[in-house]
Amino acid sequence: MRYGALSTPDGKLEVTWRMTIEASGRRLEVDWVESGGPAMRKPTHKGFGTRLLDIVAAGPNPGEGENGLSPEGLHLTLSVPLPAEA
Repeated sequence: MRYGALSTPDGKLEVTWRMTIEASGRRLEVDWVESGGPAMRKPTHKGFGTRLLDIVAAGPNPGEGENGLSPEGLHLTLSVPLPAEA
């Protein structure tokens, strides 16, 4: 809320998720899309969100993350493996 789309009255955030089943197992996929916020600039340092993505990508069950900055806002995709069903 400090820097992104939700820092302005017209800003919007859409978060969607789904579970997929692949040959390698189940995965949780999350899409985070911001719009209507302030103009985006390339970050000069790693903040909390970037560090969180780094932790997920390097964890014991590595996930994958990708983020993109555009004039419309941040678009983040995250894919994390889920444990096998009991």
